[in-house]
Amino acid sequence: MSNHHLIELRESSSLSAEDFAKEIGSSPQAYLKMERGEAVARDVHLNAARWALIMLAGVDKEVARQLPQDIKEVIRAAMANL
Repeated sequence: MSNHHLIELRESSSLSAEDFAKEIGSSPQAYLKMERGEAVARDVHLNAARWALIMLAGVDKEVARQLPQDIKEVIRAAMANL
């Protein structure tokens, strides 16, 4: 489940696996192992992926449009508390 969710998050960024790995602070080799299910994608990896999407959305409107709904809701809640 976590590996599948990690793939979904990457695909919403429109980045290659190698580029997304760099965005989340992982080596491309380790990231690809997680995508293939050869390594477990832990909460820390999923949280790094979510954070990377938030940061990318700040500079790329296309990424912002493709954000998963749960991440959009987090951003809305944060903005409401400013």
